[in-house]
Parts: sequence; structure tokens; C-alpha cells
Amino acid sequence: MTGAAGFAVSAEPQAVLELSADARWKPHLRSCRLATLAMVDRLSEASPGEYAVMQSDGLRVLGRLRATSAFVLIALVSSPCGGSSEDTGVVQRREAAGPTTTPANTESATYGTAEMINGQFVVRIEEVVRTAITVAGADVYHVVEKTLSRVQELLPGPRAAINITADPRSVIPEVAVGGFTNPSNGEVSIWLDLRNRDRLLAAVNVWLPEAITHEIHHQRRLAHLAQPWSTLGDALVTEGMAVMFAREAYDSSPLQPWANALDREQERRLWELAQPQLAKANREHERWFFGRGDLPRWAGYTLGARVVASYLRKHPGETVASLVAVSADRIIRESEYEP
Repeated sequence: MTGAAGFAVSAEPQAVLELSADARWKPHLRSCRLATLAMVDRLSEASPGEYAVMQSDGLRVLGRLRATSAFVLIALVSSPCGGSSEDTGVVQRREAAGPTTTPANTESATYGTAEMINGQFVVRIEEVVRTAITVAGADVYHVVEKTLSRVQELLPGPRAAINITADPRSVIPEVAVGGFTNPSNGEVSIWLDLRNRDRLLAAVNVWLPEAITHEIHHQRRLAHLAQPWSTLGDALVTEGMAVMFAREAYDSSPLQPWANALDREQERRLWELAQPQLAKANREHERWFFGRGDLPRWAGYTLGARVVASYLRKHPGETVASLVAVSADRIIRESEYEP
């Protein structure tokens, strides 16, 4: 089927539409019944083959560069292009969300919602995420449901809400995925960088399950402990448990880079630095976990994972899942951890 100006359009609802960008793209795009758009990203920063965004007059559309001078738009359509200008009101708009301590405001984005694993998980996936992953050759709903089935098998817990959105500024660049668990309500946010198709497949098949598993462990621990990040010791153990739980669930996956970020000398030196501060308020989380300041990036994740690993070696009958409600003080004390 062919729409206005010869653009090829699928007759199937929610099909993928690809348009070569030129001066005529905007009026034809406005006449499509778009199901979703995407985040803002500067086209000038993208390379051929990467996902990028074209923007004009408030329209922001996910696409992929075929060459430096050609841009391909990828959007969901529910009817062929070429309709009247009266259809412009159906275009969805979304402002870009930067890294925050709470999930981004996504009221204007378009989402699909699914209840999974007998209603134990409510999963909202931004349609632009589903579309990009489908184009890349994967099924994000299948990946998420398989992951949650594994989590529920190892660590049953209270009903959980998960939001999966596109935001390249909130991900770990090395893996194109990021995650956050809201300490006030346990709601999980997962972010993906959609801009490179090859990296997106690895992100979805390897790192998305790791991220979901890590964050759901936080959600489960929050159900037992009101403040699992309140002291530096709490934060080290809580993050270390989540790292090790992901390893327990996916022991054949590549080792997370944040789980092995220190050499032996750094590990010894930083554990000596941490010990007098373990019971103190966790006021330097970004310093210990993200390398803000004078500490190596991911130091806290690596130290925490090694403390938990030491505890498990001393207690061979335990698993990470069985420790979800155990206090950080006990884990540290009984780990007898000495780098």
C-alpha cells in the first residue's frame, strides 16, 4: 500500500513506517495517526546506523541514520499517512527526562501495560521502546516476562510495578540500560538507550534481565527494611545483595562491570577507608557508588558484592534470596570480610 507522496506504509495497525527525511517529511508525518513519538536527542550527535531523533515544531520522532545526509523515521502508525491536517491532534508528545531520583513524568508518552506472573507484576512499557526493540529483532514483553518468572521463582514477594522507558541519559553507557527503585513506594524504573541497533539487542537480551532482577531485589528488600540505604554499611550490603542476586539468577551471563571494578590493592585500601564510616549516614552515595569525587567508579557495588560473597562462603546453606531480610550489620559482621 502507498500513502501520500509515494511513501510506503503498511496497512496493518501499529506497523513500522519508514520515511526518508527531506523538506516534505513534516506535513506527511503530521497526517499519520501516530501511536507514539520518542525522546529528544540531537541529530548532530548520532552516527550512521544509530538511532537518533528528528525534531521540528514540537514533533520528536525516533529514527535511524542510514547515511550522514539521510534520516529514516520509525514510528508506529494506526492508519495510512495522507489524511487531513485535522488529524494532527493525535500526535503524542514527550519531553526528554534526565537522570532523576524519581521516575520521569511520562504522562504524555504512550504505553502498553501488561500484568505478568499471575498479576504479581504490573509492567508498563513505552511504545517507542517496544517498537525499536521489535525493529531490532527482539520481543521485549517476552524477555521481561521470562525475567520476572525467574525472579518470582527465586524470590517471591509483594506485587511490583515496573516502568520501562527510553532515556539514553539515564543509562549506564557500557550496557545501554539503567535502573532505579523508588525507596518510598518500591516502584521500579528501567531506562534503555535505543540509538544503536546492535547494542540494543545485547542490552535487551543480557542487561535488561540483569537490571530488572537487580531492581526487583531492592523492591523485595524494601518490603522488609524501611531504610536499606540509610548508612554506608546498609547501602553497601543492599547494593551488593542486588548484584549477587542477579548473578544467582543469571550465572552464565557476563560479569557485570560494576561487580568487578576494583583491583586487590584498591579493594583493600577502600575497605579500610569504609570501615570507620559503615554506621554513619549514607550522605556520599554518589561518591561511593558512581565515582563522584576521589573514589573509583562503582567502588561501592564491588565492595558490597564481595562482602555478600564472603558471607555466602561462610554460610554455605544460604542464598542471596534467603538473605533478603537480613540486616547489613549482621551480613558485614558474619562475613568476616578481609580483602
